[in-house]
Amino acid sequence: GVLIGPPCRTFSRARRHDGGPPPLRGTRGRERYGVPNLVKADKDKVRLDTVLAVNTATVLKDCLGKQVAFILEFPLPALDVCSLCDLDEMTDIIRHPEATWIEVDQCRWGAYSTKPTVLLTYRVDPPDFAHKISTAIRCMGQQSIYSARCNHAERTWNYPRGGRFAHGTRRSEVSSERCH
Repeated sequence: GVLIGPPCRTFSRARRHDGGPPPLRGTRGRERYGVPNLVKADKDKVRLDTVLAVNTATVLKDCLGKQVAFILEFPLPALDVCSLCDLDEMTDIIRHPEATWIEVDQCRWGAYSTKPTVLLTYRVDPPDFAHKISTAIRCMGQQSIYSARCNHAERTWNYPRGGRFAHGTRRSEVSSERCH
């Protein structure tokens, strides 16, 4: 089987118009592959991450064709941010009738921030962390969706005047004990 998780730095929910790092991709059309007028360093990041995403899609399509199990890890999509699954190359993989979409918050496994994540699986039984996955299963198209989402305060990256990113919260602090 294959476990693959291409870089999320240009697809991240952290890249919004909310004071954090700026978006490098749009949510529609050609801008999903990079917004215009990027500085060279950002253009290079988008170009490399796009190549890695396309190569990931190629590997996963080969897995589907050969019926080889895989797990693809990527940030949970948000409406206002381009996601890996928004790329044309990923469409057939995401919509494959045997693909299972599992949503998890990485704080449940020790990450400092919530980091909402998708594990897209093919020919893989729900992982042994299934006891932490909600028993509520709903169907979206032909994909089963399991959820291991958190309800504590979301920790975000803030960009203070000092020029360094730091953790902050959008809601009041709640103990992460509720996640475990």
